[in-house]
Amino acid sequence: MRAVVATGTPYFSPKAQAALEAAYPRDAVDPLLVYNSLAMSLLEQTDKAFRVEDYISADTLATVRSIRNSDFRDLAQRVSARSPPAISA
Repeated sequence: MRAVVATGTPYFSPKAQAALEAAYPRDAVDPLLVYNSLAMSLLEQTDKAFRVEDYISADTLATVRSIRNSDFRDLAQRVSARSPPAISA
């Protein structure tokens, strides 16, 4: 073996997560939710008892399920499109 291509969701330390949360607007959908969608999709494939429907509301289920037929960039755009309009001061 000469090389390994490792793909998957990145690990964010608790400190990094706190920094991201502090820097991200509270009135927008966090694009990192796409990683959660990917993780739940993978978990559903490996654990037959896990059901995405138990963790995702019905109105967002179709967006989460779209990870099956799209790539990360496409799903990130779909998630961002669900963001509420920015609150103007």
